[in-house]
Amino acid sequence: MFIRQLTSGDAADFMELRLAGLSECPTAFASSYDEECGAAIDEVSSRIAPGCGSAVFGAFGDSSVLIGTIGVRREHRRKMRHKGVIWGMYVRPEYRGAGVGRVLLRRAECVNLFPTVPAFFPNESLDGGIGIRVDASVGGLQ
Repeated sequence: MFIRQLTSGDAADFMELRLAGLSECPTAFASSYDEECGAAIDEVSSRIAPGCGSAVFGAFGDSSVLIGTIGVRREHRRKMRHKGVIWGMYVRPEYRGAGVGRVLLRRAECVNLFPTVPAFFPNESLDGGIGIRVDASVGGLQ
């Protein structure tokens, strides 16, 4: 397994994995499958492209298949700029329990896009305990 920052060229793979996550765990995401399934590839490309204050990372398996993702972004509002938000974390079911989520969280935690952001806050809709166990396994990102 290897982790790298996604680029616009990963949009199709990202969208395929995101739709799987939205379908399997609808309460874990702020968006819905219906909202996302019609998204144009250009829109997805711009959403995951590396930018100032945001990044999306992917975990790739042995066959270079995208098996997990995590997004991080800096809050935009002036009073909230000291916080980073983790969004859109998902790992394919067949890879859960193998440390993929933990590695993704650690990678997101090390992002140097946020030199003045001392803390990351996972999305509060962690689904069914899976996200809570992963968050606890890395010491909680508070």
